[in-house]
Amino acid sequence: MADIFKISENALFTTTKPNGSHQQDCVIAVHERLAVSNFSDHLTFQPGTEHTLYNLIDPSIEIKVVVEGTTPDKQIIHFKTCDDKEFPYFLRSAVPSGTKKPYNLLGIHQEKRIPQWSVGDILRRAVGEILVGSPAGSPGSAVIDKSGYLMGMIIKSENNEVLIASTVLIYGLLPTGDPDPDRVSF
Repeated sequence: MADIFKISENALFTTTKPNGSHQQDCVIAVHERLAVSNFSDHLTFQPGTEHTLYNLIDPSIEIKVVVEGTTPDKQIIHFKTCDDKEFPYFLRSAVPSGTKKPYNLLGIHQEKRIPQWSVGDILRRAVGEILVGSPAGSPGSAVIDKSGYLMGMIIKSENNEVLIASTVLIYGLLPTGDPDPDRVSF
């Protein structure tokens, strides 16, 4: 595996403790102080509530966050770090520029609690900044281009296809606005 992808694994967090037996929800650090996940994994989380994120690669890294906002209709939840703490690593993002693009999918292997990689292709745009990809993957997983840039996050999986919220949509829904206006195109 290329170093750029191995490094990307450092941006994976979960809200479950390392020794817990709960399902490992995938939370992606997308900026120094921001992370996103699939809302359906966090239905009980309300805006303004505090939680702890645990790094998947280094379980000793714990970061206190507050729910910055939720958009249940788009299946996205945004977290912001507390006390000006920053994520040690985050995925830089890219602006979508077309379809028929290959991607690398970064999620969490549930039984082993380790990063899980697979590949797929952007097939088409669904509506606005929602993309359709194949094959299926787990909601909350990061969709990464060949250069290691975040393209989006899986928000729904069905019929061997996935719906992907592009980074434009993810950042556009932030209450504080786009923190990464200098994204590259993929």
